[in-house]
Amino acid sequence: MNWIKSNRAELLLQAQKFSAGISAEGLTVGMTAPEISGFGTTLSAYSDNLTAVIDARTAYEQAYEAFMGDKTLIVKLMRKYNNRMQASSGITNAKRALIGLPIPAGSSSIVEPKTVTGLIATPFANGTVKLKWNRSGNASSVIFNIETSNDSVAWELLTTRTGVAITLSDFAPGETKYFRIVATRGPLSATPSDPVVIYSGSGGGQLSIAA
Repeated sequence: MNWIKSNRAELLLQAQKFSAGISAEGLTVGMTAPEISGFGTTLSAYSDNLTAVIDARTAYEQAYEAFMGDKTLIVKLMRKYNNRMQASSGITNAKRALIGLPIPAGSSSIVEPKTVTGLIATPFANGTVKLKWNRSGNASSVIFNIETSNDSVAWELLTTRTGVAITLSDFAPGETKYFRIVATRGPLSATPSDPVVIYSGSGGGQLSIAA
């Protein structure tokens, strides 16, 4: 018959009674001293580990309860903020995608253009100026607005381009001019590029001879 308890707590009590009994009478009923000592050592380890398991289970249950509370709060807050942002006039599908918000059915997903980098302006003696810049991760459908200014404050649109280079004309050699590029896509515009200057008082804008 199976007389050994399967329940861990009941087994501990049974084993403790067994250990006390063999410590008193084990040598008279066929056990050796090393066997008696070894059983006691094993029982002690079992008792310690059982305590550790119970403590760990208690800690797990407490941690799980806290985790579930945090999960519920996170879901509640995300729903709350989603509703607020979806109602905002400043929300776009690009911003929804960036944040991870759902995009409303039937709306087109327009990826926002990125700020242009690496703009270089090279003026020539014949009055032309060559501009080139990096695409900076912008799609081929992005349109680049080329803007100019006399003081880098008030800007005027000169022309547009889908490529990343252009040669402009009718710029008098020695006259200070600023240039910048603005990437656009549909109704969206990126932050303008850092401006570059030709014929500045600080010596910017290297003069080249047109071929």
